[in-house]
Amino acid sequence: MAAVKPKQNLPAFRGHSRTLAHAMVASGALARAKRPMAPLPMGGYARWSVPVPDYEVEYNNGRRVAEVDAISARWEAASASYRETADAELDRRYGPGDRNRYDLFFTGSARAPLVVYVHGGYWQWGDRTLFSFLAEGLNANGLSVAIPSYSLCPTVSVLEIVGELRSLSQSSAYCVRHARTSPKWATKPTSPNSARR
Repeated sequence: MAAVKPKQNLPAFRGHSRTLAHAMVASGALARAKRPMAPLPMGGYARWSVPVPDYEVEYNNGRRVAEVDAISARWEAASASYRETADAELDRRYGPGDRNRYDLFFTGSARAPLVVYVHGGYWQWGDRTLFSFLAEGLNANGLSVAIPSYSLCPTVSVLEIVGELRSLSQSSAYCVRHARTSPKWATKPTSPNSARR
């Protein structure tokens, strides 16, 4: 592959940094940058300052989607409907926090694999009840589903959320194993929702 000729004067680079700088110039990335990228002297080497992304724009899809309220309303209605009819164990505790709860949706098969769906929300909003409708399609395709709620930022850090979800994986796996080996499973799986049908 032929070397890319720079279209502007570049500071002295060595190794991969020089290749990256040439590639950025050739692709036009430097010209498209929101802020000018100027070389910064660092210990005898020059480095490019890279624009800091706007994380609010990058991760908060609620600000990007104009009809987010209508979409959320549809999800809430579909989730409430499925929660009423599903073979599920709802509001199970997996940890000490107020939001450390999950819903477990069964398929009716003792050999069904388990999917754990961790809802989105920029780590700052939402809970399991908004996303229950997703279990319907997975259950119809032979997959049991656990949907947890977890503590939200900024009350806790993302690392603490990861710790909570690790404890969930142990709790939900235990629940599924227990349900599969329970004598009641041999006849028909039951749940608090089964009596409502």
